[in-house]
Amino acid sequence: MLGSRRRPDVATEITADDLLQTPQAPAVFTGRINLVEQAVNILCETNQVHIAILGAGGIGKTSVALHIMQNLLIKEKFADRYYFIPCEMLPDATKLMQGLVQAIGLQVAQGKGPLDVFLAYLKGDKKVLLILDNFETPWNSKGQTEVKNLMEHICSAKPVSVIVTMRGTDGPGQIKWHKLGGQSGLPALELGAAKEAFCSFSSNGEYKIKEEDPIWEKLLIEMNGMSLAIMLIGELAKELTLNELMEMWNIQKTEVLKKIGEQDNRLPVLKCQFS
Repeated sequence: MLGSRRRPDVATEITADDLLQTPQAPAVFTGRINLVEQAVNILCETNQVHIAILGAGGIGKTSVALHIMQNLLIKEKFADRYYFIPCEMLPDATKLMQGLVQAIGLQVAQGKGPLDVFLAYLKGDKKVLLILDNFETPWNSKGQTEVKNLMEHICSAKPVSVIVTMRGTDGPGQIKWHKLGGQSGLPALELGAAKEAFCSFSSNGEYKIKEEDPIWEKLLIEMNGMSLAIMLIGELAKELTLNELMEMWNIQKTEVLKKIGEQDNRLPVLKCQFS
């Protein structure tokens, strides 16, 4: 049960360093600028709004959230009170609560619990933006009811706006979520944006793709507009020709992406399945 008393046994499991290593918004970012602008406008023009960035693993949810957070208008509105919390390391309500306290840098005085301190901070007179990335981890835990209760506490605090990124087509709980990209979540990248992204990832100063090359388009269609798949196959294109990539893809498919994905433990979605 999520309570107001701090659990000392989990205090050493998650550190502020774990949570404060916020990744930079990716430099290669195609086909999503309009969604970022839409989210920024909503956040800046509304006193309180909760945004859900939904979709399959690898569709680009985290990248969109990072570009929203690092927008100059967002930084201006929320000053230094915007926080990116990587929830893949927070698998239940207790650890989620601890992670929020750590990320914000709150001090829990003797006789106080982390929940009390956290809610008191949220109910201050300044705007706060929380970005809860990979929120499906705590949400799909056995203690979903406790996570739901915590989220309702958070979202009921008037100065607080929340962005969640998570797999699926629905935001958590009964909270009124603005689904960025539509009811089904983020759309797949259109072919033109996919081509632009692929070229940016695969370019090494020598590698060139001919617009008329039918293999290029066929290969990208196989990626189903998934941002992560396009990035990974683009990285492989630095060493392999399009013919080699297509042949490898036809034979191995998912394994092609896993080989390069296993080199980066920052994103667990690198091991998600593409078929």
